[in-house]
Parts: sequence; structure tokens; C-alpha cells
Amino acid sequence: SVDRLDNFEWPSRGVRGFVEYATAREDLAGDTDFDQASASYSQFATFGQNTLGLSGQVHTTVDGVAPVQERYRLGGFLRLSGYDENSLSGQQAATVAVMAYRRYEPLPILSWYIGASLEYGGVWEDRDDIGSNGIAAGSLFVGADTPIGPLYLGYGHAEQGRDAAFFYLGRPFH
Repeated sequence: SVDRLDNFEWPSRGVRGFVEYATAREDLAGDTDFDQASASYSQFATFGQNTLGLSGQVHTTVDGVAPVQERYRLGGFLRLSGYDENSLSGQQAATVAVMAYRRYEPLPILSWYIGASLEYGGVWEDRDDIGSNGIAAGSLFVGADTPIGPLYLGYGHAEQGRDAAFFYLGRPFH
């Protein structure tokens, strides 16, 4: 993995990426035999007070069938924002997102952000279906760096009339 982001919650520049491979075996106390692979990449650049970010991720069950608790999940902020958190699941998942936000600093100890995202992706049962019938989504959001962690508040919309509001105080876990 590589992490060269200048700030995990509100990066203004840098890259972050990882590749991961996991295996589960019944003879090692697993529920079933399966293998999974994941890759993720994000890059950010800032121009004045405006930041542009691009991210993508792909997850696949390479061999076997992962049990329900090991399926990949999407939904929520920047992960098909019009859907509720983790409301989509499948043996395969992929997303790409473009986001832009602007930083406001009314006080030296307080930074606010306002931004938007465009997202595309989905979940699938079969690897051959990855990319077919993908879902377009997007969000409008505001946020802040607070003494108890980042604050995110926003609204997401996805195809087929899906809408979701979100509020996070602290780092969202996916």
C-alpha cells in the first residue's frame, strides 16, 4: 500500500492506493473456501482553495463464493451516495468517483468545506457482469474539521430515484 495524502479526512494533495489478496479455508476455521482481491486508488490536487479528487476501487471474489458477511458492500457517502450506507452487496463491487470541494477558513482553527461528487459503480454476483448495469450517483455536501473529528453532512441521489441524506461525525468506516 501507498499513502501520501497530506490529510486523511480532507486531502488537498497526494495519492493513496492499495492492493490486497485474502483467502479463507474451512480447514483453517473458515465457513467456506474462497479467495478475494481488492485494489483502490485515490489522487487529489488543489488549485487555490479548490480541491479535485479522483478515486476508484474494484473488489472481486476470485474463487469460491464468499459468505454473506464477507460480501462487498456499497452505499453511502462517496460509495453510490443515493443509497443508504452498505445497502448494496455482492461478490464483486467497483466504483469510480470524481469529487470537488472548496475550503473556507473563517478562523485559523476552523476549516469548512462545501463540495459535490459524481460516482459510478455497482455490485454484481458474477465477475463477467462487472460494469454492466452500473449505477450513476452523486452528492452535495458540507463538512468541517472539528476538535472531535471530521464532520460530513450531505444529500446523495442515484439513478432510479434513490435518495439518501447522510451525517457523520468522526471518520466513516466502510
